[in-house]
Amino acid sequence: MSGWTLAAIGGSGGDSTIYGCVVKKGAGKGLMRVVARPKCPKGTRLISFNRRGPVGPAGATGPAGAPAPLPALEAVHLVGEPGQPDFEAGSSNSLPSATSLAGFYKDQLGIIHLQGTVDAETGSNVFRLPDGFRPPRQVCFSVPGFKPGTIFVTNRLCVLAGSGEVRNIDGEGVTFINLDGIEFRTTE
Repeated sequence: MSGWTLAAIGGSGGDSTIYGCVVKKGAGKGLMRVVARPKCPKGTRLISFNRRGPVGPAGATGPAGAPAPLPALEAVHLVGEPGQPDFEAGSSNSLPSATSLAGFYKDQLGIIHLQGTVDAETGSNVFRLPDGFRPPRQVCFSVPGFKPGTIFVTNRLCVLAGSGEVRNIDGEGVTFINLDGIEFRTTE
């Protein structure tokens, strides 16, 4: 087998055919050497193949991969904190040491969530949501409230589209008005 040289795959002209000489008999039977030209010495057989074969049929579709993880939730924007909306006149957190503070956030699907327990006179604004957190049309919700004299009542709280006002529209409750569970889309 001495005297054989390795050839560059593909030949000199960029041909994609690869030539090899396979030993037919003896101790080296089945061994192949790549050659530069389609010519083999005595006792070997010429074979050829392409560097890249023809495209085969498409395989079966594999199983679906795991869904992409959702991005982390943004922090809650607490009303009255620096850089956040302020409470409107006459409105405030209700028992801030015992109940959740008024706030809002947008989840990974673009849904706005309100939270907190507030005090607000009937017909007054509690706070205003900034752009990007407002519904395309007014949305209203029935929310629990507390009427002086230890009576729980149902109020109607609305979020106005254009101004972003969160307003205690109707009802007798003026304290312990619960915003938890209010959620809406910012697009239709």
